Amino acid sequence: MGKILEAVGITKSFEKDNKGKIQVLKGIDLSVWKGEYLCIMGPSGVGKTTLLYVLSSLDKPDQGKVIYYFDGTTIEIQNKTNDELARIRNKKIGFVFQFHHLLPEFTALENVALPLIIGGNSEKAALNRAKEMLSKFDLQERLNNKPSELSGGEQQRVAIARAIINNPDIVFADEPTGNLDTINAKVVLDLMVSLQKEYGITFVVATHSNEVASFADRIAYMKDGNIVEISERRKFR
Repeated sequence: MGKILEAVGITKSFEKDNKGKIQVLKGIDLSVWKGEYLCIMGPSGVGKTTLLYVLSSLDKPDQGKVIYYFDGTTIEIQNKTNDELARIRNKKIGFVFQFHHLLPEFTALENVALPLIIGGNSEKAALNRAKEMLSKFDLQERLNNKPSELSGGEQQRVAIARAIINNPDIVFADEPTGNLDTINAKVVLDLMVSLQKEYGITFVVATHSNEVASFADRIAYMKDGNIVEISERRKFR
């Protein structure tokens, strides 16, 4: 398998309490292979979430390059406008967060259909596709429930359905089981692995959980804003 994503020399700093800049990422190099499940692992505060946001184009690096390889096309995010990046994210990239970020006024069905509607699909087609997706996730009885009427595990499954409704090439997940109990965490992890295998979706998951990392094909370990070790590739070698 070839690369889907490459980061070269990534640095990122933030202002902190008007006391100057704090460097969070300190020159990170990382390659992600198409179809793999990669975990970025380390304790809180090492820069996992910041790195995930930069890799996913939700933020831009101060220095360095983030390069996507989609359908034979090379895309450098630092050279794209925000509008261009928004269009790329809608078509090619999915997101799953620790907090589901579902729109509270919309039903599960409407939340999942929204990326398709934003992408230019008709409302009818989008709702039909969302219904099919939620049925695959065993949520066919929850289509018309709003997020507040769903359990934590159901909310996260809806969020994953929304993340993959546009058939993205890559999904970024930030502590996707962080708010779930053991049983629901296992359901969500099994679902992500099955999606990786069935659809060939690449997952990049930031976590401090050994359980989440146990599902990974590779693990990138972070410390003090750097990747200090990457486990050997297995089936993607």
